[in-house]
Amino acid sequence: MALYNLNTTSSGSFQVTEPFLDPAADVLLRSSDDALFRVHRAMLTVGSGFFRDMLALPQPKTEVEDIIIAWEEPAAVIDCLLRFAYPIEEPTIAAVDQIFDVIRAADKWQFEGPRLRLLAILLQSRLVQDHGMDIYSFFCEMGYDEKDKIA
Repeated sequence: MALYNLNTTSSGSFQVTEPFLDPAADVLLRSSDDALFRVHRAMLTVGSGFFRDMLALPQPKTEVEDIIIAWEEPAAVIDCLLRFAYPIEEPTIAAVDQIFDVIRAADKWQFEGPRLRLLAILLQSRLVQDHGMDIYSFFCEMGYDEKDKIA
């Protein structure tokens, strides 16, 4: 299993890896630290309500066929979220704060499946036992109701 920060090189830059290098992919996601993820429109529209709505809109004709979408999140967060959204092995996230970052991104971009899976990971008894107050504060920050807290 890949760790959340596994693809960060010694120079601190993020190295995008498969399956997000596919030349057949038709959407490029640009991270806040300028990493480019090549993803398939179909994966985005099936996994995300936001992208389902956005990509259903008519797109302007350009010489470049790829759609480039800038994200405010760093590459490590995007990589982890996409790995939960794609039908591939889920990454192992190293720390609770990192889980929070990926859940925030899943919530923002409306990736409901990955968000629910990450909440389930977050609510594992070991994590709740060790980080209960942090998790409670995070739920308050996100406005999650009791149903989400016991998911």
